[in-house]
Amino acid sequence: MGKGEKGDLEKKDEWNGKVSGINLRFIVPLFTYIMVGSAEFVSTYFDIMLGILIHMIFLFSLMIFSSLIYRESIRTRAYSLRRAWQIEDMSYMLNSLILIPLIGIIRFSMPLKIFESIYWFIIIGIPLTVAIILLIRYMKMHLQDIGFVSNFPLIQFFIALTGILFGFFEYMILKPEALIDELIVMNLIIPGFILLIFTGLLEELTFRGIVQTRAEGVMGKNASLLFSSVLFMLMHIGFKSAPDLIFVFLVGLFYGYVFQRTRNIWGITLSHGITNIILFLIAPFFMS
Repeated sequence: MGKGEKGDLEKKDEWNGKVSGINLRFIVPLFTYIMVGSAEFVSTYFDIMLGILIHMIFLFSLMIFSSLIYRESIRTRAYSLRRAWQIEDMSYMLNSLILIPLIGIIRFSMPLKIFESIYWFIIIGIPLTVAIILLIRYMKMHLQDIGFVSNFPLIQFFIALTGILFGFFEYMILKPEALIDELIVMNLIIPGFILLIFTGLLEELTFRGIVQTRAEGVMGKNASLLFSSVLFMLMHIGFKSAPDLIFVFLVGLFYGYVFQRTRNIWGITLSHGITNIILFLIAPFFMS
């Protein structure tokens, strides 16, 4: 065996022993939970600027580590194409997680208070939409990969209707004030559309279409389902309600499971949007 071959095998063993496999599959989720959870908790209960700083540290850590991992995948192709693909999957998973601290940074740093509450979702959603499009292109994902399919079977209709139940149930937990002054059809059209697109669609694209999909290539279906659901829960710490965190976690599991089984994002997007329409626009007038 030549020196070059031996060196490559040693590097391969080093990767297998220290970076890839179950160790990395454990370290990355744990680090993600700690950073996202602490950033959201600190921003909510202590200091917003410190929370933003934690989100920024997490964001730059993901960018640097994903770049290093991707370089490793290129080097690994010389002796193992399969191993290179596995390493590349980890790089893409890390890239997908960039969306999570980005949401926190945008939400806490934008001057939202000068706008009406309903328009906050647009202000947060526009830069997030740009980031989602760029990530999808960079990670070479097709529309079908993220659940954008052309068919809408009947089961998707019933999945969408679960948003009515979820919306009223979550209102009983949070009891937020209505985002409109009066419950009339004209007042529902624009706010309802905003909630459907900038919460329902964007959040399902982020947590299920991108993060969960990319995590599946590294962690497997069951672990990725749990992973995306916990992240979904942690991003709701700002509501300051432990019962709501449990509720959001369970809803996240439901949405993630449906997405895994159907690979169709339309039903859960509508359910998510309807949940927020009921929660913020309709339920406050019936259950206050």
